[in-house]
Amino acid sequence: MYNSALVAFFVVGNIIGSGFFLMPSILAPVGLNLLGAWGVSFLIAFLFAFIFGGLYEKFPDKKALSEYFHKDHNRKTIAFLYWVSCIVGNAGLLIVISANLGFDFLISGCFLIILFTLLNGFFDSKVVEKSEIFLTILKFGILVLMPLLFVFLKPSMFKIPEFLGTKQEVLSIGVSSFWAFLGLETAGVFGSGKSAKRGLIFGVVACAFLYIMTSLIIVGSVDKSILEKSSIPFGDFSRAFFSNDSWLPLVRLIISITGMGALHGWIATTAKFASECAQSGTFPSIFKAKLKSGVSKAGLYISSALTFLVFISVSHLQVQEQFNFIADLTIFSIFLIFTSCAYCLFRESDSLFNKVISVLGVLAILCSSFFFSWKILLFASLYSLIVFIYFKIRANE
Repeated sequence: MYNSALVAFFVVGNIIGSGFFLMPSILAPVGLNLLGAWGVSFLIAFLFAFIFGGLYEKFPDKKALSEYFHKDHNRKTIAFLYWVSCIVGNAGLLIVISANLGFDFLISGCFLIILFTLLNGFFDSKVVEKSEIFLTILKFGILVLMPLLFVFLKPSMFKIPEFLGTKQEVLSIGVSSFWAFLGLETAGVFGSGKSAKRGLIFGVVACAFLYIMTSLIIVGSVDKSILEKSSIPFGDFSRAFFSNDSWLPLVRLIISITGMGALHGWIATTAKFASECAQSGTFPSIFKAKLKSGVSKAGLYISSALTFLVFISVSHLQVQEQFNFIADLTIFSIFLIFTSCAYCLFRESDSLFNKVISVLGVLAILCSSFFFSWKILLFASLYSLIVFIYFKIRANE
């Protein structure tokens, strides 16, 4: 079992993914009100940090999300959904990294999935832990220090942005930005009880600091009209600093490196989750055998193979279409899982505080889904209703 600090490293590594690099463009229309938008997003993330933290304390011996549910059918459903969401999400990371590397798309994806599968499989747990710490520190340091350094070297490029946008726009962007915190639920895979809860809360706070700092610098340094239409805001930031595109390849490389840190952590999380599910009997016994890194042998190789299969299956689409397709699948699965976990805490806990945050958690999911897609809202609402009715019927039996 990992201590709080190491849990926090894994959580930060899993939260900061490819989607963050588009956030400055999304926040540009509201200017300095991005502080309020991130505040809304952070409050939702903090809410779910307490929801999952409550589950960690309630079930200190459980490592997988699915084990919070007593019924065998529920455990298997949640376990399968979460495993699939991890596999599909890993394919999304692979897409963004491969696209930014600038080499052959399929060859880059194949190389990366093999590289990180081998890293998580052939090295012992200490090496994997150190590599995760290194990649997380590198990623966190780059995303904080690079904008700060550029502004320090050329302070005239940064101007405090104006307060823009309506309250509705700020709220809408803030709620939708919550998805930049996806991955916070992974703390339970690497820790338990209060240790996992502390690591999770610290990781969410660290990511919030990074997001606010970086977004403020970029929004204050790049022209609003350019940033709003940009698909590479960090690239526009480098263009504003150097007044040309000469450093754009380096920026793409940096994005790829930070994405690799997230991919490394998620491959480990996916395999470790399969191992924990097998130990509890939720997954087949084939997933029980572990490598010296501590992850499931079958879980690592099967999930990596499926990730690459998903990656290949959407390779005929444009990169943006690929990522949107992957994101829709991942988000829908996460909606189902988060809703179920919030209800589980509501049902299992005797604490009024836990019951209140559980209800708020479900409402947060429904509000978030509204700002993303009416289809997601419909699916999440119907699923929430079905879950509620199902548990009511089972409770009365």
